[in-house]
Amino acid sequence: MKILDRYILKEMTSTFFVGIGAFTVTLLLGKIIRLTEMIVNKGVGFWVILRLFLLMLPSFLIVTIPMATLLATLSTFGRMASDKEVVALKTSGVSLYRLLYAPALFATLACVVNLYLSIQVIPWGNRTFKNLLLQVVRTQAGLGLREGVFNSDLEGFIIYVRNLKSEGRVLEGILLADSREKENCKVILARKGELIIDPEGVRTILRLSDGSVHFTFFKNPATYRELSFDRYELILDFNRLTDNPLERKKVDREMTFSELLAKMGEEKAAKLHPHFFTEFHKKFSIPFAAIVFILIGTPLGIRVKRSGRVSGFSLSVALVLFYYLLFSLGEALGSKGRISPFLAVWFPNILLGGLGTGFLFLEAKEKWPEWSSWFRR
Repeated sequence: MKILDRYILKEMTSTFFVGIGAFTVTLLLGKIIRLTEMIVNKGVGFWVILRLFLLMLPSFLIVTIPMATLLATLSTFGRMASDKEVVALKTSGVSLYRLLYAPALFATLACVVNLYLSIQVIPWGNRTFKNLLLQVVRTQAGLGLREGVFNSDLEGFIIYVRNLKSEGRVLEGILLADSREKENCKVILARKGELIIDPEGVRTILRLSDGSVHFTFFKNPATYRELSFDRYELILDFNRLTDNPLERKKVDREMTFSELLAKMGEEKAAKLHPHFFTEFHKKFSIPFAAIVFILIGTPLGIRVKRSGRVSGFSLSVALVLFYYLLFSLGEALGSKGRISPFLAVWFPNILLGGLGTGFLFLEAKEKWPEWSSWFRR
């Protein structure tokens, strides 16, 4: 490896780890606050919270690794351009394309790590996280409920609670939609409720008082019934969901690459929901973003010519927001079948990759048009 490559890699590596720490902490901040509340208010053990945190981490790293790669590229080449090092290298006969060797190697390594996270680690982490959380909810049922929010964590139930007391065991102002039965849907209104866990932790009883049950029937929507009650009990069977994780069907985000491939290859693949195909392409498009960010980050970093990490951080945040805005929009459209799942999640890479290639050509030939002065400002 040439001295030049080692020099660029050393510069990029230091900024990369600063960026990955800053971006990851920023994205995890809301989750950290939520997990801390589980320790303070719900009495959940520290080691359980630590396991939940570690299981969540890969899902954030797959996003922050490309972000940190972009920051490292912008910061490194911006600093080199500001110190006239790029000009000196070009004068010595080193082309811009030669400067890309080290960033390309860096981006390839980042892409490989992200592919491993996306294909193997994240599906396992998502499934393990959900099973662990369900076990905690089963033993501490009030944990999953929040005030003033429609809680949909429990399968077949949507629960709204105005007030929670006694560590989430006493509920006030309850609206509950029960869609477990195929024939009808029940909407239950109650003034007060209490969560009771049996000694063995096999089931949890939601005991409601002073309320009413409203029935609607799917086969006959015009039929409506109402039942008032002084006491009404619902059994929440968490044991069925958590004792044997293999019995719970995997959702698309819990499937590995091979499982998604097998699912897509089934005889009924034509009727398979587009969300599965979108999730399949996501496993590759997000890791590939690291390479795309190198293409667009190198010429922009040289063009901006600002030293320090602050300006690189600002520009990287702007580009990342633009990228993930396009990605989120495409994912939503692809999951609903409005556009091709492939185009839905690959379009941001194609667009920014094309722009990056064009900017590289302009920078290598030093033929930027007049409007390019906007980058310097």
